[in-house]
Amino acid sequence: MQLLFSVAALSALSRATAFVPSVSVGVSSSRSRLSMVAIEPSSALTTPASRDVLADAFGNLSESDQYDAVLTGLCSKLLEDCADGSATTVDASSMSGPLDLLEEMHARDIPVSGRSLSALVDTAAASKSARVLETSLRSLRRVLRPADDAPPAPSPSFWNASPPSSPARRAALERYGGAAAAYLPLLPSDARARVRALEATDPLPADDRAGEMAAALTAAVAVAACVAADAVDQMAWGVELWQPDLALGCLAATAALDTGYGALQKSSRLVRAVPDLPENEMLGTGKITGKVWKGMRRLFNTDTERECQCEAAAFYAAYVLGLPCFAFRPNALEAAVLVYDTRSDPAASLLTRAGVLRVLVWLLAPVAHERQVAPPVDGGAALLVASDPREARGLLRKLAEKAADMGAEEEWAALEMEGEGGEEALRWAYDCADRLVRENARSVEELSRCLAGGAATVGDLVAVVEEW
Repeated sequence: MQLLFSVAALSALSRATAFVPSVSVGVSSSRSRLSMVAIEPSSALTTPASRDVLADAFGNLSESDQYDAVLTGLCSKLLEDCADGSATTVDASSMSGPLDLLEEMHARDIPVSGRSLSALVDTAAASKSARVLETSLRSLRRVLRPADDAPPAPSPSFWNASPPSSPARRAALERYGGAAAAYLPLLPSDARARVRALEATDPLPADDRAGEMAAALTAAVAVAACVAADAVDQMAWGVELWQPDLALGCLAATAALDTGYGALQKSSRLVRAVPDLPENEMLGTGKITGKVWKGMRRLFNTDTERECQCEAAAFYAAYVLGLPCFAFRPNALEAAVLVYDTRSDPAASLLTRAGVLRVLVWLLAPVAHERQVAPPVDGGAALLVASDPREARGLLRKLAEKAADMGAEEEWAALEMEGEGGEEALRWAYDCADRLVRENARSVEELSRCLAGGAATVGDLVAVVEEW
């Protein structure tokens, strides 16, 4: 039995043979009851000499390394099956093998390496199911932290503190869902207290990306048409048209007045012979040219660094708030599906005031972080390139639209998040998101650097947050 266990486990890790793991783990005795069924092993493993080499190599590993090898091999096999089409996706039954093996490791007091935990998280994330991911993470928390070993009360300084000095055993998922109590206070129910609390918050950043891109496209098309007409008029019609030059002149004059009207107004006051120019709120502010410039930037400029920063903020917020969804670019539809999918479990339902607030903070974390790394200049509106504050408002709209179809009209109505109540919830959620990413800027920056490498997986990012 020990020889079969050793050969099969090492083979799963090295991928030298085609093994299908069938794990049956028990904790009733001190010995492991892990069996693996081999299908068509390679000829290199059929000789007694090769069996001895593998058995000796595996026997030289410590018990924790042996378990880590098997756990990593099982996870790799599941991921390979999804990659080559052998399995459509990872489901709850597929995850039972690695999780049962983890249970046995806990029962035998065998520590788990960060590499194995990262592989297990990657396998659960490959399911693309919030329920499977939540179940797996709950199992990890329960198995790898004793029930009576409650995590320390989170505080702003805790998240950016240096890791403890090499403890013998360390909680594996001590930060998953650990920030909800510290960063998600509910709005006061008292009207006066609610008004005072909201007055201390900032409104959501304004975002008019549709208008900005429309203005940029209009200006670009107008200039291109004038230049093209001016270039081909002689060849096409044999005459030189004056209309394209006039149109270009009008466009240039509009841009000059939009940006330099204030300077002309001051100059007219210095010269007595020149009458004072009238006041005009639209001219001299740069609103028109600024709108066109912002639209051009959205259309033709890609800021990879800022995108990574926003993705890191979204991932960090989801993880520390305990959301079983790590989309790097969250959107309203995905968030609404997540909220309604959790209704089947009353203990984990997100269709509550606290639950919707958590999801709103997740959607607004990239917005808050982008505004921090690229604040508005001269009191103007922030240019949000990689994040979109409209997603949070879109979530409330989609929840209201789908409440009747999902049979949740009474639950949604009880939340009072439509109209003025919805705007208050958005403002409060944005303040919570701003405080969360601001006080944990170091962790978000580490995640951003990891994402910038281009090869980071969900397990890698969890390892960065947990400091495995």
